[in-house]
Amino acid sequence: MNLGRQKILVVDDEESARKLIIASLRKADYQILQAEGGREAIRIANREHPDLIIMDICLAETNLDGYQTAEIITEECPGQTILFVSGKIDYNNRRAAIKERWSFLNKPFSPLDLRARVKRILERPPAKRARSL
Repeated sequence: MNLGRQKILVVDDEESARKLIIASLRKADYQILQAEGGREAIRIANREHPDLIIMDICLAETNLDGYQTAEIITEECPGQTILFVSGKIDYNNRRAAIKERWSFLNKPFSPLDLRARVKRILERPPAKRARSL
């Protein structure tokens, strides 16, 4: 299966973190979209229907964090696959995300770990991607 050119939306308010994720994914030939915050991510997700959204949990927007953004996106785009990346995942947040069938990758992670996780998620049929914990 050729995974190249699948669309991935990267959402992180820290430009340096976003650039690292994007650089890693471009080596695997994915089409990359990016957003700095939740509202922008919602607009892009509704317009572009990415195969995967990689999103930081802690976004700088004062009233829309990664979880809230994910809830809105999955409500508007049912079946959307989300991979959270964060160094600040507490037990309650992890439990809530698992309940929603979202995936996690703890920061710091290597580019190889990121690409392996993304590949594993995208190899699944679209209907089963949300279950790729």
